[in-house]
Amino acid sequence: MAIKVVDASALAALVFREEHAEQVERWLTDAILLAPALLQFNIINVCRTKLRQYPHLRDQLLDQFTAQTGMAIEIRQIDHLAVLGLANASAYPPGCQLSLADA
Repeated sequence: MAIKVVDASALAALVFREEHAEQVERWLTDAILLAPALLQFNIINVCRTKLRQYPHLRDQLLDQFTAQTGMAIEIRQIDHLAVLGLANASAYPPGCQLSLADA
C-alpha cells in the first residue's frame, strides 16, 4: 500500500466537498495517510474562514468538520531542525519550497 502525505488543501477539499474533492479522494484511496501535526490547526482555520463566509451553513460546516476527525490519518511530528538542515544543504534555489517528502 502506498504512503501519501496529506496537506491541508487536500483534506479541506475532502471535508468540505470542494471542487477537487473527487480527484483528491481517488488519489488517497488505498493509501496509508500521513500528515504533520499542524494539519488539524490548518483545518480549524479553513473551517473558521468558511463559517465567517457562509454563516447560514454553520451546522453543515460543523458537521463536515466533525466527520473528518474520524479519518485514518497518522499524525507525525516533524523534526524541524532536520528539515532546516536539509533545506540549507540542498541544491534548491532560493524561494523554492521544500516538500515533506524531501525530509
